[in-house]
Amino acid sequence: MSLQLNDAEKCLIERWQDVVDVKECLRSIDSKQDELLQSVLRRVLDAHPQFVSVCYPAKRKMGPVRQIGLGKKSWPASSGYVSGFWLNGVDVASLLGSTDDSPTAVIWIGGDDSDLHVCNRCIDAVRNSVETILEASERKLWRPGNKRDALEYSLPEDKSAFKQMLLSGDGKDLIGCLEKHLESLFRFTEVIDDAVARSKAVR
Repeated sequence: MSLQLNDAEKCLIERWQDVVDVKECLRSIDSKQDELLQSVLRRVLDAHPQFVSVCYPAKRKMGPVRQIGLGKKSWPASSGYVSGFWLNGVDVASLLGSTDDSPTAVIWIGGDDSDLHVCNRCIDAVRNSVETILEASERKLWRPGNKRDALEYSLPEDKSAFKQMLLSGDGKDLIGCLEKHLESLFRFTEVIDDAVARSKAVR
């Protein structure tokens, strides 16, 4: 079998060292991105020690962090991922990529089969509390999610804004932006606490 290269592959062969350098650069960017997201979680936990944090994927060998979440140990969990407040699509590839999908802020409720009734009660409680917790202008942005996503909204910042934050040098603008969106989710903490407590009371 002969090696049949298309034009794009031939171009890469011609500039192979540049390709290797770019791959190394991308790995470095992924590593720095993970450090930045861990910094976001540390800052939020310092201000809200009642939460625990988790990243997805949890293991570096599975790729760069794409989602970060915070919840309580008393809330349902699935495969080590705690129910609570998540930012999805916050890796560099998602923030800057050509896809039309925007990063999202999500209230995710997931658990094992034994916790299904607790999860459903939490999801209903979150969705039923929208009008009392969110301002009218905010309710236009939020929407029920799919399956275990009780509520979600797309981060309003566009890709050019995220690009500028990443290029700002110290990353503080991006850290502040992501912190702000996590804080917006925390208003539903008492709703989830109450739903979990009520579920345990009727067992």
